Amino acid sequence: VFLLHPSYTTRLIFKGADGCGPHMTEIHITATHPDGLSYILLFYRLISERGFDTPWRFHKMKVQEDALYRSVINAQDIIDYERGFIEYQFVAEDVHGEIHRSRKYNNIDMAYCE
Repeated sequence: VFLLHPSYTTRLIFKGADGCGPHMTEIHITATHPDGLSYILLFYRLISERGFDTPWRFHKMKVQEDALYRSVINAQDIIDYERGFIEYQFVAEDVHGEIHRSRKYNNIDMAYCE
């Protein structure tokens, strides 16, 4: 099993008021051999602009198409900090109980909207 081609719908999400832009981004990943997968989890946390990080959160990803999985990161769900970047990673378990992890990504920013 390989986790390939991660993507997202927007690179910048906002916490706070509604006027600045989207509160969430949709994350996608393609899995090879999806019939051999039990699930894929999306783990994520915020690394604040001061260098502090929130605890890891996770969601079970939903199958969108044959090998394409999706989940959403919502800035309003992130506690403690208002600005920084989102660090995320995909973790899959196959039908044999083996765990497969992607590398960690940090290409989504979070800002605060007043």
